[in-house]
Amino acid sequence: WSEVAKKLSRRSNKDCRKRYLNEMAGTLKKGPWSREEDDKLRKLVEEHGLSWVAVSQSMATRSADQCSKRWHHSLNPELDRQPWREHENQKLLRASATHGSSWKDVQEKHFPARSANNVKNQ
Repeated sequence: WSEVAKKLSRRSNKDCRKRYLNEMAGTLKKGPWSREEDDKLRKLVEEHGLSWVAVSQSMATRSADQCSKRWHHSLNPELDRQPWREHENQKLLRASATHGSSWKDVQEKHFPARSANNVKNQ
């Protein structure tokens, strides 16, 4: 992948590999996850932890990136899924004034129990 990256400006070997696996290989599923896939992902995270390459290899139909995003945005049991409270909305307004639309930074620094998607969508 390093040789491929040399021919593409501003792309790392990891970028090239990820693009190939996600778009070009053609064997990966796209679109909504089924209940069975969610169950399998939970089981594989128990077995492999957050080693997304190992998880995706066992999953066989989803990339490491897909597995990671599904876990961190939807399935992680530690995520706070409660409706947003007024004091959290105020905190979010203050944080966005400081960090702008860098929702990952806002989430990591101010709302670690919520997903970055949840913060962005609020």
